[in-house]
Amino acid sequence: MSRDAIAKSLTQNYQPGSSTSPGTTGRTTYKSWLLLWKWTELLSRNETDEARRLVIPHLYLRSGNTNATVLNPGAKPAADMVPAPADLVQKITGTARNLANAARVLLPPDAPAPKDQTLLALVPPNIVSEWTADESFLQTLFDTLSPGDYAPGVLRSLVAIRQAQPAKFKEYLNLAVAIAVVDDQKMPVFWPHRQVTTDLVPVKLQPAADWFAYWVKTNESGGTYFDLRKLTPEQLKFVVDAPLEPEELDWARKNIRHTRDDFAKTFSDITYSAQRARDNIVSWTDSPYTLANIKQQGGICVDQAYYSMIAGKAHGLPTLFFAGQGVDGGHAWFGYLKGTDRWELDCGKYINQNFSAGIALDPQTWTSISDHQLAFITENFHSRPEYAASRDDLVVAGLLEVKGDTALAAKAYDSAIAVCSRNADAWDAKTAFLERTGAGVPVLTAHHQAALRQFSSLPDLKAQHQKALAELAASAGDTAKADALTHQITLQNQDGRTDIAVDVAADKVTALVQAKKFSEALTEHDNQLTTLGRKAGGSFFYKVTQPLVETLVANNSLAFAKQALDNARTTLAPEANSALARDMQTLQDTITVAKVAP
Repeated sequence: MSRDAIAKSLTQNYQPGSSTSPGTTGRTTYKSWLLLWKWTELLSRNETDEARRLVIPHLYLRSGNTNATVLNPGAKPAADMVPAPADLVQKITGTARNLANAARVLLPPDAPAPKDQTLLALVPPNIVSEWTADESFLQTLFDTLSPGDYAPGVLRSLVAIRQAQPAKFKEYLNLAVAIAVVDDQKMPVFWPHRQVTTDLVPVKLQPAADWFAYWVKTNESGGTYFDLRKLTPEQLKFVVDAPLEPEELDWARKNIRHTRDDFAKTFSDITYSAQRARDNIVSWTDSPYTLANIKQQGGICVDQAYYSMIAGKAHGLPTLFFAGQGVDGGHAWFGYLKGTDRWELDCGKYINQNFSAGIALDPQTWTSISDHQLAFITENFHSRPEYAASRDDLVVAGLLEVKGDTALAAKAYDSAIAVCSRNADAWDAKTAFLERTGAGVPVLTAHHQAALRQFSSLPDLKAQHQKALAELAASAGDTAKADALTHQITLQNQDGRTDIAVDVAADKVTALVQAKKFSEALTEHDNQLTTLGRKAGGSFFYKVTQPLVETLVANNSLAFAKQALDNARTTLAPEANSALARDMQTLQDTITVAKVAP
C-alpha cells in the first residue's frame, strides 16, 4: 500500500481521544498502520529537500551586509542579525552547488553532497524489507527522530551500522539510533567549550559503525556502569556525543574509579587553580587537553566540568556540561544520570552564587537545553502510552490539515492535549494551528490561559505562555495589561529563576534599543536592575548591560553608556577580581577609549 493510500485510510478512520482515554492513536492496529505511514513518508522524502530544511534555519543576515551567513551548529545569531530574507534563501538553496556549499557548514566532513533522490535510495532493498517488518525498529526510530535531525545522515549511519554488525544492531538498537541522530550533523566548532584552544582537544572523528563497535566492545567487557542495551536513545546520546581518541576514554575507565552513586566527586578530583583565576587566565592554551594533563596540572571550573563529563561518558554514564551565570560571573559544572530515571544535575554547582539555570547542548541538534528543561523532558510520563498517543494525535492532525479537514484537525490537536496534558509540544502545536487558521485574540488568549493553568508549577513553560498573553494584549492595544503581565514574570522569578526575569529585561531593553530610543532604554535598564538587584549577577550584565552599553558606545551616546555601566556596577557589586568585575572594567575601558578617540 502506498504512502498516500495509508494516509487516506488513517484520516478516514481517525477518532479523537479524551482526558479519560486515547482515541484511535491508542489502538494497536491503528498505531501499526500509522507507524508504517511514517516509514513510507520518510523514505519518500527528497534528499535535497531535507538539506534545504536543515540549512534554512541557519541562514542569517547581518546588519549592513548583503550576503547571508550560514551559522555553524550550536552558534547563536548576533544581536544585529535577522533571518535571511526569502530572496537570499532562494539564492543559497535554489541550486545544487550553493546548497551543497551551505550544507557543508552543517554536515560532518565525510558527508556526501545532497542529491536529487529519495531517501529510499539510501537504504538497500533487503534492509528496507527487514526494517519495514520490524515494528520495534520503526517505533524506536520515530520515537527518537526530531524535526532538527538530518534524516539522510541518520539513515546512512543506521545502514552502515546494520551492514557492519547485523546481530549486534538488533541487540543494541537504542545505541545505534543514538549514534545516528548525533552523527548526522557537524559538532560545534567551539566543542567542548569556549575556553580551550580546540586544536588541543584530542578529537577523533570516526565512522558511525566504528563508534558503535567501540561502545559494544566496552559494554561487553564490563566497562560501563549501565548496561547500554537498557538505556534509551534519549539517554545514550549523552554518552556517544564526545568523539575523542579511544585512548582518552580508556584512560578514564582505568584511572577514575568513583562509583555511580558518588560520581559527583569527580569534579573535585581536579585541583582548582586559584592562580589562573587570579591572573584571569580563562583559557587552556599550552599542552594537549587530555584528561591526564588536566589531572596533573589542575584547572578552573570549565576544566573540572569537562574532565567529569568525559569521565562519566567513558563509564557509560550519560553526562552534560553545564554553564551558567552567578552573582560574580560565569561558572561551569556537570550533570549525570545517577539512576535509571534519575539525573543529578548540580555536580559542582555553587548554590551560594545563585546559579538559577545551567545551559548545556543537546547533541542531537546542538541547540541549547537548560537543566530545568532536561529535568522536565526526562520525567516518567514520557514513557507512558498516553504520551505516545498524544504525539501521534499531532501526526494525524498534520495529515488532516494537508487533506483540508481543518475541523477534524482542530479536534486532533485538542485530543493531543486532552490525552496527555503535560505534553508541552501539543500545546505549542495547537498554538501554531490557531495562528495558521487565523484564530482571533480571544481564542488565542483562552488557549494560553489554559496552558498557563496546566504549567503553573513549571517556571519556563509558565513564562512562555505569560509572554504570549502579553504579546496578545499588546496586539489588541492593551499596553497596560501587557506591561502588567511581563512585570508579573519578573516578580515571580526574581528570586528562584532570575534567568527568566533577566530574559524579560533583555527583551524590553532590546526593543527600545532597536527603536533607537536610547534614553528610554537606559531608564528601562535601570528600573529592571533595581527590581532584580544583585541576584541577577552576571546574567543581567551579559544579557542586558553589556549589549546596551556597546550599542550606546557605537552610537556615540557615551554619557548614557557610562551611566548604565556605573549603575550596574553599583547594584551588582561584583567581588574584586572576579570574572564579572574584570569584564566590567573591560567595558569601562571601551567607553574611555571612545571618549578620547578623535
